[in-house]
Amino acid sequence: MGRSGRWRQGEPGRIRSARQRRRGRELTQLLAAAQQRETWRAGLISTLGHDIRAPLATVVSIGQLLAERGDELTPERRDEMIRTILRQARSTLVLADDLLAIALLDEGEFVLRREQTDLGDLIRQSILGYGPEVSVNAPPGLMLVCDPGRIGQVIANLVDNARRHGGPPVEVVAERSEGIVRLTVSDGGSGVPAELAERLFTRFAAGDHPDSVGLGLWISAEMVAAHGGTLRHEDRNGSGTAFVMELPDDRPRPEVAGTPTHA
Repeated sequence: MGRSGRWRQGEPGRIRSARQRRRGRELTQLLAAAQQRETWRAGLISTLGHDIRAPLATVVSIGQLLAERGDELTPERRDEMIRTILRQARSTLVLADDLLAIALLDEGEFVLRREQTDLGDLIRQSILGYGPEVSVNAPPGLMLVCDPGRIGQVIANLVDNARRHGGPPVEVVAERSEGIVRLTVSDGGSGVPAELAERLFTRFAAGDHPDSVGLGLWISAEMVAAHGGTLRHEDRNGSGTAFVMELPDDRPRPEVAGTPTHA
């Protein structure tokens, strides 16, 4: 048998070895993905208790005080306590919406329902309960074709993030510019630590931060991407942080209003 015959004779063994190596790599990748998913789920369970319990405990405590001694408080003090209840309730609602969005994203069932939306009105609806601590600068009649529920969730996440992790003043600015609609949420805090900036838009980006499970920015980025837009972070050299959402300037068209679109 010639050289070529000996080569062909050994070929089946080499093919089996190549297949085994490929299967080994695939198995390793599957195991790594499963381990990462389990680690994420375990982290979610262990930290959600704080994210849910803390605001609810505040609501219960203030509500009990209002019920027992409300008549003894000044109107200003009562109003302040009611605003606190609204803020804490909104934080819990934002987290609940985020968890529902995660389930839809993981199952591939995330759906957008686009319609003509006044972005200024949507911003104001999304930050109800925050009061004067959040300012809004949006021109009247700034229309956008989007899923108002999802973009409202993004706005609520960004404002809640600025309020909890940044510092005053918190400002929301919306504008139309060169084929895009831009929304910027900025705060006057100390900025994002360098070691966290690279993974802001990943699950559990908050790491060991005691005030958040770290889901909001990742979910927000996914929702913005589903609209064909981008979400980015801008550091302002220690004088605050800004998150900038840019969406395509799809002017309102009657034929797309209310049309379901799979992300």
